Amino acid sequence: MNSTAVAVVAVLGAGAAPAMAQQATAAAAETRSDGIADIVVTATRRSQNLQDVPIAVTALSGDTLRQLGVVNFDKLIEFLPNVRTGGRGPGQSQIYIRGLSTDTQSILVAGSAGVNPNVALYLDDAPVSAPARNLDVYTADLQRVEVLAGPQGTLFGASAMGGAVRYITNKPDLGEFHAGFKGSYAFTKGGDESNSVEGFINVPIIKDKLAVRLVLYNDSRGGYIDNVPGSFRMQSNNNNGLGVGSTAPRPTITNSQFVEDNFNDASYRGGRISVKYQVNDDWSINAQHMRQQLKVDGVFDYDPLVGDLKVQRYNPDKLDDKFDQTSWSVDGRLGMLDVIYTGAYLNRRAVQQVDYTAYSNAGPFAAYYICKYPGYASCATPRMSFQGNNRNTRF
Repeated sequence: MNSTAVAVVAVLGAGAAPAMAQQATAAAAETRSDGIADIVVTATRRSQNLQDVPIAVTALSGDTLRQLGVVNFDKLIEFLPNVRTGGRGPGQSQIYIRGLSTDTQSILVAGSAGVNPNVALYLDDAPVSAPARNLDVYTADLQRVEVLAGPQGTLFGASAMGGAVRYITNKPDLGEFHAGFKGSYAFTKGGDESNSVEGFINVPIIKDKLAVRLVLYNDSRGGYIDNVPGSFRMQSNNNNGLGVGSTAPRPTITNSQFVEDNFNDASYRGGRISVKYQVNDDWSINAQHMRQQLKVDGVFDYDPLVGDLKVQRYNPDKLDDKFDQTSWSVDGRLGMLDVIYTGAYLNRRAVQQVDYTAYSNAGPFAAYYICKYPGYASCATPRMSFQGNNRNTRF
């Protein structure tokens, strides 16, 4: 799949930071006299120059993410060395660092099987990992992304044996007003068009005391895989699994009602609002709420026996992945000690429908999918689908 994008950027601002790209990484990068950008990371739970961190860390600043055209995790992974994913599309991947892996399970059963990922995913300081389903956070107004090679269990807890990936958002600026807007339109060779809009505004309510930052985005990504006409009939040798004296029906079905070009489209819609209050010179409070809905149609792999970027699916494939996260932090000093308290509440729900027709050819297990029990006298057609409803609530 090859795509060509045309982007339009509009920027509003006041004071020292009139550009969206400049402001988005003001706290993350400074340019040295030799022209090399210094990126400040918090991989060790303290702010340090990336060059001084004594562990393996990859960091991409907000400027770099925009220059590379990174908007979602599938694009981000292209620029992270030693990081790979396995999965079937947006929000349906498991992350691997340095090739370390737990048992890979289907995204539909990984949670019930108790298979947790071994790479932790964080949104700011809150863990958002889930079995076989990375939280595909849209990268609007991010300060940076950090990737820490494992093991990282000491600082980042469970699921961090292979490492950790952290999305760090831009926080409210108490001193200056900032605003920015970006729009893009993309053409995909052999596929549909894509378009996106995103914007942010940072408003000091009480200068140097209280500020609010709002981010909104809407990204529609066109498909490039075709669901082409086909027919399906269960293999006759699968009747062996249906019990003595039973014969499974073998009707031929078609997918005519589901045929569609470029059927694997996706959309990201959401926003984030954050508030910062400077209590005094030593103490500050940050609170943030983020909401996102990811909707996906079709599949993102194809069958080379059918054709390049072509499949034959006999039921709809859909994903509706929503999450809300409220997080907060208190930063301050007690004498010589720096004190940080963080907390978060995550509510995520993923409803998915998957075409299961091919499981009719699962040998002796065919009866389990298409016949009624007890006995095998009544068997349905091989057209099947699976619907999962996964909820992840974490405090």
